Amino acid sequence: MHKMEWKPEYETGEPKIDAQHRKIIELLNQLGSSWGDSSSDASLSDILADMTAYAHEHLSYEERVMAECSYPEFESHIAEHRNYVKNTAKLCMEAVRRTNQAPDHIYNFLVQWWDHHIREVDQKYKPYLK
Repeated sequence: MHKMEWKPEYETGEPKIDAQHRKIIELLNQLGSSWGDSSSDASLSDILADMTAYAHEHLSYEERVMAECSYPEFESHIAEHRNYVKNTAKLCMEAVRRTNQAPDHIYNFLVQWWDHHIREVDQKYKPYLK
């Protein structure tokens, strides 16, 4: 699987958010590397758990920042976060149940979602950051 690379268009200008986005990309790359590896299911589960926990931490922080700067699209942005959490939980359950192609499907979903979210959706609050 291809590695997700940091892109200049991911920069929000908020150092903590940018550092969190970089960490998410790092975790995604660990996840992608583990699919083809002969490592145990426990290792894969650990990476998925780390990714899920860190994403929750990041999304919560991002929501606090948007609330503090009175971001006008706050509610729709939060709805995207909730949809992500719901879809990720569903995909992780597919992986646990060993549904056909679940690992590739999860990785592709996560990479596409985070790329779009950071590059497009998060950039909309950039002018409102204090």
